[in-house]
Amino acid sequence: MRNERPHQSHLPRLDEAAYAGTAMVHWTLTLEDRATGWLDAAFHRRFRELTLHASARQPFVCPVYCLMPDHMHVVWCGTSSHSQQLLAMRFLRRSLNLRCARNSATRSRE
Repeated sequence: MRNERPHQSHLPRLDEAAYAGTAMVHWTLTLEDRATGWLDAAFHRRFRELTLHASARQPFVCPVYCLMPDHMHVVWCGTSSHSQQLLAMRFLRRSLNLRCARNSATRSRE
């Protein structure tokens, strides 16, 4: 069942139940204006750390991810009937947004 509420002109999200429990979900995350230049070893380390923190908050595993120059893909699999991937993704996106904003501010001062 689809949720009729569009998400920023993208495909509509599935109902919340599709992201709960032991669901397996392929997520695609893009940066504003498909920005590039953010993918480096430090970002990769932080991404892995934040994914681990997200999985501790909402039990899931990430068997595969792919970081591309202007977007990323992750596959998450819930490991408990209590897993809430939407909450975990919200945490990850907010944390990554803060990191990207700090990096952007640092680069603009240089």
